[in-house]
Amino acid sequence: TALWHGGDTDDEIGALLQDWKVRTELIQSKDASADIAEVALNRRAIEVLELWVDLAARQDPRAILAKAQRFAASSEYGSLEYLICRDISSGIMMTLGRFVEAADTALESLKSIPSGSVNEYIAGYQVISTALRALFAVGDYAKIRALAVSHEPESPELHLIWSGTLHFWAAFS
Repeated sequence: TALWHGGDTDDEIGALLQDWKVRTELIQSKDASADIAEVALNRRAIEVLELWVDLAARQDPRAILAKAQRFAASSEYGSLEYLICRDISSGIMMTLGRFVEAADTALESLKSIPSGSVNEYIAGYQVISTALRALFAVGDYAKIRALAVSHEPESPELHLIWSGTLHFWAAFS
């Protein structure tokens, strides 16, 4: 998401993922002692991130949703992989008109992020933005206002980053 916000194209992001994939394969082929678990984690991370590329390329949203839901189900609750897959799922559900389900998924993702965790820094803003959009689409303005009051991060840096979005949506609702 950060790469797209920075202006990189799908092709550039796809090329980065392809380079990562090639380097992972190269490491495994050259180094017999390469940690198999680490190689598997890299491969899975690449597959998860490729979901964003598929989504941006407007491939079959139902197939992407099914794959994202499978990955989320097999991921550790609250992990970065879980959050990415759930966020992708919420976004796709909104495009499919499944707004209530998207809002529920996004809110559950938000609840899974421990306050002050690394994942709050990495994915928190994306998750809360998706939750706010889904709640707005559903028309649940009371939850939007409640989120603005109740879900402020402990970190002063994150508080500054999130507060504008939280208060904008609260005021808008």
